[in-house]
Amino acid sequence: MLFSFRHYPNKWHVTPNWNSLKNEILENSSYSYNDLIEPEIYDSICELEYNEGITFPLVTPEYAYLHYDRLFKGKRQLTQIQLIKVLEIINDSSNYVWGELGTPVVNRYISFYSESGICIGIFGVDFGGNTWATPNLARMKWGLIENMNELMDIIEK
Repeated sequence: MLFSFRHYPNKWHVTPNWNSLKNEILENSSYSYNDLIEPEIYDSICELEYNEGITFPLVTPEYAYLHYDRLFKGKRQLTQIQLIKVLEIINDSSNYVWGELGTPVVNRYISFYSESGICIGIFGVDFGGNTWATPNLARMKWGLIENMNELMDIIEK
């Protein structure tokens, strides 16, 4: 099931089933780096990703939606300018610091779609800067984004 339906008084709220989407993306992805990344080998793995042209998501997205953690606030489509800026931040390893501070309580999800409407990537972030992505890249360093304010400024406009 790709969507979950939640009923709130006088309103149905539809949210993607993130686990189903994640599994579907991974089944159709040619690359996802899911091993713990040791600092000693990090440079060589990132060099491989850069040399092979591996970016997040693996296919250039046509559009993306921002999903909120609020019950009654639906998704909204990012503008092309927002999409480009978000991808620049996500794909730049210098925007991440080492380590995960714990399990993220995701406050915002961004789902990325191909020209044919297939979900090709999911990026989640909490207000503390913890991130997770499917497919994951080594350059994301298991997810603590350093410039959280810049990312939020882009997606919240």
